[in-house]
Amino acid sequence: MKLAYVGDPMCSWRGKALSTIRNRCAVPWSQRAFYAEGRDTTDGRELAAIGAAELQRQGQEVSAAGFFYTWREPATIAETHADFTRTRKLGVSSFPSLLLDTGDGMREVSPGYANAEQLERLLGDALAAA
Repeated sequence: MKLAYVGDPMCSWRGKALSTIRNRCAVPWSQRAFYAEGRDTTDGRELAAIGAAELQRQGQEVSAAGFFYTWREPATIAETHADFTRTRKLGVSSFPSLLLDTGDGMREVSPGYANAEQLERLLGDALAAA
């Protein structure tokens, strides 16, 4: 079984231009920049600067220009559209959402925000039913 986290729209929205971002999207770097710092994460160059700085902080060699280039590539855009299509097919209607892949299909664990205590209970229920 696998968990699938569907994070905030900025994360799905070409913010995962680099494969390393895909695995770290639940990390609130884009949320912090948008909500706490008031930065415009809808601006591609601003998002690239934020994302590259976060990856550099994690020890990866990524420039803002390289991040922006990848973010704008047709393959990245197509991958993002495919992610949105998959998300819709899964029935996700709110962010964040947590799904459990049981091997026989996806099971909704949390259709929106839940604190750690709630998630523990919800995940236990989902695992017991799987």
